[in-house]
Amino acid sequence: EGEATVLFSVEKDGSVVLVRCVTSSVTSSLYIRKEVQRTMEQFPKLIPAQQWGKPVRYFYRCSIRFD
Repeated sequence: EGEATVLFSVEKDGSVVLVRCVTSSVTSSLYIRKEVQRTMEQFPKLIPAQQWGKPVRYFYRCSIRFD
């Protein structure tokens, strides 16, 4: 059980990059951080954010809860 906070960006082309697990309250913290990063890097291309009708890089912060 626990929670991990992840920072990542979605590039203009929809790829997920700059994945970092910044906090983790899980007992096996190092394993969880590596697993979260590995999983996020395997994401398919996402729909990028848009500003004035053009795709732009956007940074996200996401909390993942483990039960």
